[in-house]
Amino acid sequence: MKSASEIRLDFKRAARYADKIERLAESLRKESGYYETASFWEGEAASVWFGKAASLGKGIETSAEELEYAAESLRRAAKRIYDAEMRAYNLAKERKYYE
Repeated sequence: MKSASEIRLDFKRAARYADKIERLAESLRKESGYYETASFWEGEAASVWFGKAASLGKGIETSAEELEYAAESLRRAAKRIYDAEMRAYNLAKERKYYE
């Protein structure tokens, strides 16, 4: 059985990983701004570029949203696991199964 400090450490590790995923999503969003440069460009090539850039930007935005959802899901799962493990730890401690 894990100790209380190991349970807390695992929870903090999961939270840090979720933070890292959110920073990645934020970074992706910043990068998607580079694809909105067609306003100064004219002609047929510009419209082709703008269409492809808009499509790429939407894909990047979708990926960023999915990463944020994954980070939030990780946080919720980590909290549920933390609560369950702490409950089990405290029950075992009460019953003196755990020294």
